[in-house]
Amino acid sequence: MSKCVLCETRKPRRHCVALNGDICSQCCGTSREVTVVCPFECGYLREARIHEKLVDVDPWTFPHQDVKITEGFLVDHEELLLATASALAEGALEANHAYDSDVKEAIEALIMTYRTLIAGVFYEALPNNSVAASIFRRVRERVEDKRDAEVLGVLVFLQRMALDEDNERVKSRRFMDVLRIHFPKAESGVNSPKFIR
Repeated sequence: MSKCVLCETRKPRRHCVALNGDICSQCCGTSREVTVVCPFECGYLREARIHEKLVDVDPWTFPHQDVKITEGFLVDHEELLLATASALAEGALEANHAYDSDVKEAIEALIMTYRTLIAGVFYEALPNNSVAASIFRRVRERVEDKRDAEVLGVLVFLQRMALDEDNERVKSRRFMDVLRIHFPKAESGVNSPKFIR
């Protein structure tokens, strides 16, 4: 009788593309985005995301409370939001083994960089993490000709989105998936994300 490639005890119930083997449903649930990097297209991952219970985040605990984000700001800066988010997605998807934690680290470093620029000091808070650093550079290249205060506002909004999408799994790419789906490349001319309308 065949056995799950992970626990090697239970009967496998599904094929895992990431492991190229059959696994039991229990290992699929407990290993998903913890020890196994699931492809975005995995049907079991997509189904789990629908039913996943995320931790409720109190908006008052978000960092950078002094940066006020209104719906009007988002509507007025849709193009910048699209460009910044798509640069985050591209940087993350091009990097080897990028996870949401890398994207969040890049966003925080970008926020600190733009805060110093607004204060009149040029200092790049480039992350030590090479994956986060490559994402950081992609975003900086894409938005370096934009107004610093506007970029800061968009980055803070995206950081709040990332914190809101956190499922607390070590290898989570849930936020990356949101970026990938809702923020395709800016030059594609697609409609703006529906959740900021």
